[in-house]
Amino acid sequence: MMRITAFFPVALAAVLFAGCATAVDVESITGRLNKQEVRIAALERSAGQKPEISVETKKKLHQMETDLKTLRKSFADSKVILDTLSEKVEALEAFMKEVDRSLAQSRKKGIEIDRSVEDMANKVGAEVRALTEKLKKLVEEGR
Repeated sequence: MMRITAFFPVALAAVLFAGCATAVDVESITGRLNKQEVRIAALERSAGQKPEISVETKKKLHQMETDLKTLRKSFADSKVILDTLSEKVEALEAFMKEVDRSLAQSRKKGIEIDRSVEDMANKVGAEVRALTEKLKKLVEEGR
């Protein structure tokens, strides 16, 4: 149990610092935190059930209380990391929406520019054809 709780904040920190956290990662961490809450509640219930305690049971109870404190600290640390991670994911999502908006605007402007260039090419082509016809007529008249 101690290895899992010691590994969890390290793994969470690695994901956070790697910068590759996704909404799925946040949901996974939330699920793990909820499981820890259930384990803490179970430890608290089992610690408060037996009124007569032997020396061996006292040792086990003391160890359980120590584990419970460790779990609470790990849980609190994980919550802080999760909150930070959630904020970063939200900021990234907002940034991605802004990028999508900018791309859509750029595509729209690109389409407008393409249309303008095509219109100008058509007009220039028409003018060239008209001038060519005039030149032909002038050349034919000058003969």
